[in-house]
Amino acid sequence: PDTFVSIPMDPVLIEQVLMNLLENAVFHAHGMRNLWLRVELKNKKAIFFVEDDGCGIPTDRMDHLFTGLLDSETPVDSTRSNMGIGLSVCRTIIKAHGTELKAGNRPEGGAVFSFALEMEEIDDVKASSRLEKLMENKYRSLKEDPQCRLKMLRFGLGRGYSYDEVSKVLETLMKDGKKIQEID
Repeated sequence: PDTFVSIPMDPVLIEQVLMNLLENAVFHAHGMRNLWLRVELKNKKAIFFVEDDGCGIPTDRMDHLFTGLLDSETPVDSTRSNMGIGLSVCRTIIKAHGTELKAGNRPEGGAVFSFALEMEEIDDVKASSRLEKLMENKYRSLKEDPQCRLKMLRFGLGRGYSYDEVSKVLETLMKDGKKIQEID
């Protein structure tokens, strides 16, 4: 996205869900050549998709996919077992976030898992002041460092802020009389 997006969530648990879905695709999507993780912003929601172009989900397993009660198949690497338990935990985590984990097959072949999380409304002033506070705390001791501006730019951009937002905050921070050297 071009602007800062805030999603109230437990980032560790959502990361666990995404890692589990990606890992399941690697181990269970027979014939897979491509794996995608993408996020779409629609109607104040961030919709996460994990898609593959493998064998898809058999229709007879679709109703029991999230129960943890699927029969094991011989996994691709012969060391992993049933994916149902992991998916039931993923479903529980997503339900705890007030939404639903969905599964289906792509028309082109392969599986797709998705869930949507509500985004938090943040105005530009609030986002800029939040970034300013983060940067001020992190880089207070680095203001004499000749590469400080570059480090601060990377810091802000790496957290999803736009270049313009980061530049405005840098200008505000430089008003205290200390010059942050510009990097070409």
